Amino acid sequence: MNNNNIKAWQTRHRQQKQKGAIRLFIIAWIAAGAIAIISPTITTAADGHNNMNRLPRAENKPYTIQDKKLVAEFIGEVSAYTAGRVEENDNAPCIGAWNNDVCAMVKEGKLVFANNYYKNGTIVCIDTVGCGEVRDRMNSRYSKEHFDIAGLDLQKNLEFGRKNLTIRIYKK
Repeated sequence: MNNNNIKAWQTRHRQQKQKGAIRLFIIAWIAAGAIAIISPTITTAADGHNNMNRLPRAENKPYTIQDKKLVAEFIGEVSAYTAGRVEENDNAPCIGAWNNDVCAMVKEGKLVFANNYYKNGTIVCIDTVGCGEVRDRMNSRYSKEHFDIAGLDLQKNLEFGRKNLTIRIYKK
């Protein structure tokens, strides 16, 4: 092969790689759009209410803490977010960071927390709120002392606001 043939081959090879990358990007883009279209959404009944319109309360305690070891206790900032709302999440708003169906968990009456430090399934008890598990992540700007409670009613989440509460972390 002479120099011109090598350069022609390199040019064709580079163009093929670019076409492959473009095809891959288009396929990923189409797939992301399809996921956004078929992702579960929260719909309201004819009366304007849904069956998930409550912030989990302290009586929703699926855990017995007596047999768990207390790992940490501190005052942290607690707020609430609306699972299932695209404006507060991403294009799959009911799916948590570890592929948990956060909306279904909240519908079942479980307390679901979002936190950037603690692992999936970490048991957390927050005064006046209750006990639940970390099942989602938050924006990276939040520290380990910030917890978000998953709720399904925007108005109740806004009313909850931000509070400084005692947080207890337990080992399974």
